[in-house]
Amino acid sequence: MLEIIAKGKKLDLPLDIQLAITIENPFLLQDRVPIPYSLAFNLPPTLTNLNLFDYPNRLGAYIPGAKKAAIPCVIRFESLSISKGRLELDSFDKDIKVRFVGADMNDVIKNKLFDIDFGRESFPGTYQDTDYTDARNFASSYKAWSTSLAEGSHPNLIAAPIAIESEESFSFYSYINSTFKYTQRGLAPYIDYLYVNAFNPLNANFLFGMVDPEQSVHSMRFTHANIFPAFRVNYLLKNLFNNTLFSNPFSTGHLYQLAVPSLNFDKWVKRSSATVDTTIQNFAMVSNPKPKKTEPYPSTPYVELKSFLPDIAGNDFIKEILKLYCATLTVRKGQYGIILNQDIIKKKPVADYSSRLLDGLSISHHGKQTYFYGYEWSEKYTPDSEFIDVETHYDMVNYAYSIPDSGEYEKLFHITSTDQYILKRAFKNQVEFFMGGSLEELVVEYKVQSKGFHVALEDSSNSFKMRSTIKTMPLNVKTSFRHLEVRRKNIFPEQYIYPEVFNWVVPEWSALDRNARTNDIYLLYYKGFASIHQPNNQPQNPISGQTYPLLSPYGSANQSSLEWDGPAGLLQNYHAAFKEWIEKDKLRVSGNFLLTALDFHQLDITEKVHVNGRNFYFDKIQFTIRYDRIEPAAIDLIEC
Repeated sequence: MLEIIAKGKKLDLPLDIQLAITIENPFLLQDRVPIPYSLAFNLPPTLTNLNLFDYPNRLGAYIPGAKKAAIPCVIRFESLSISKGRLELDSFDKDIKVRFVGADMNDVIKNKLFDIDFGRESFPGTYQDTDYTDARNFASSYKAWSTSLAEGSHPNLIAAPIAIESEESFSFYSYINSTFKYTQRGLAPYIDYLYVNAFNPLNANFLFGMVDPEQSVHSMRFTHANIFPAFRVNYLLKNLFNNTLFSNPFSTGHLYQLAVPSLNFDKWVKRSSATVDTTIQNFAMVSNPKPKKTEPYPSTPYVELKSFLPDIAGNDFIKEILKLYCATLTVRKGQYGIILNQDIIKKKPVADYSSRLLDGLSISHHGKQTYFYGYEWSEKYTPDSEFIDVETHYDMVNYAYSIPDSGEYEKLFHITSTDQYILKRAFKNQVEFFMGGSLEELVVEYKVQSKGFHVALEDSSNSFKMRSTIKTMPLNVKTSFRHLEVRRKNIFPEQYIYPEVFNWVVPEWSALDRNARTNDIYLLYYKGFASIHQPNNQPQNPISGQTYPLLSPYGSANQSSLEWDGPAGLLQNYHAAFKEWIEKDKLRVSGNFLLTALDFHQLDITEKVHVNGRNFYFDKIQFTIRYDRIEPAAIDLIEC
């Protein structure tokens, strides 16, 4: 007997009701998400049915411009659940005209990510002023929060430095009297100009201070990098599906470290002061900032997490993640799950349908397709000059060179471990000091010429498209620092401020507008902590105990990469089995099969079945449920 249950009650059904249901296998679809099916039918205007839909036969039940909310429901037969979905009221005309909508990503998932509630992080403590050294002050909570993000101990968020690509040649250091010297530029504003999440490897946090051996009060002046958290993909997916996924490969292992870096925040303010002071620099980037610099925060400071997220719809984000990792979103008993296609392919058949076939099979050929994979944005790079092959970025840093008579050294390097081409440029710069005197300093900069990630394939009319719009960031050699400034008042040449600066390799982003939302999805892996390196004219390389949190697109022997090719690439680790299946000839068969209510109750559309000596995937199942019986199902199958 057919039943439709909504709000805990059975609907009164007409005896001639027919529910024609179609289920398609998302594993075989290029979007890899269930296609929502819907069916319209009429309900008699009984008291039970009228009450369920708030009496649609009455004029007072209708409000101009307002649509009645859909009602969750379950279709059952012989007390077994067949399908879950929702009922939508279409109209009333003697009967109640309704529509059942089956598997569909709910309205929340279709919203923009920045319109979905991902919670907030609050920072308890006093908030009249900002003091990172006082455990009672909110700033101490903010510092502890950001440090947990750097350490990777936060279950949902990560924070690590991302360099901002700049055309400006920025001189950081000079080698003189065994000490790196710094020019008259204060570093406070460059925390924002040069980095997202500037990290201090000396303190193992995002806090920077000014060192003055002669005036200890200056050492109390601190500024904290503005924190743009990276969101674990697992956290985004859990929230989009309200923690109901029955399977989620991004919740464990290496994929748990996959994150979406945030790059924009509507309350971000660019720092302008060259040095640290208590009224300008001692602030934290929060969703409820100070009305004025001299006033306290209006309430306990907090950050609204959705404010960091890009201008991307939730369902589009899901589709791109599924495509990149060759996974399928499926529905089982009304509950969503994400399954890697390679795991679907490994499964054994769950049932033999040979005896359920009512008549003969229709058999046809299903031709092979070309697997078209890669990134939409990647471009082929052909060097137009000679280059030097080195394995790592630090090999490029340490490669011996000299400044020619022309005054500038320039050489193209090919980083073989990442397939990047980077132009190294070095020149000497004369620095004049306001206290008198000058200093010749060496400026070394690195410009990424090719990000890598390119796949040399051509599209065709027979392509199975697996190209992704998701973006990532190349790694580049940048300069880290441990202090905002160090004041000296001895005799020249120490009458100026300088920080200690070192080399590190971090992801680099081509910044646009950090107050405006990007409409791109970026992905990086959290790799734990990497070592700080000194420049090659220093004896100690790397520096013991000096580490920083690293986000990277690259993998290793046992960790996958965001590159497509190679042993750690996406193709080898996630796509290979599915690609092999797409690129082989297969049989397509169809027939009528007698299935019971228990069969439909236990059905997993991504499972395999055995028919007449061969294994098949479901392509499509069409069946009709009447009041007292289930008609034979018309099933299309594709050979495994």
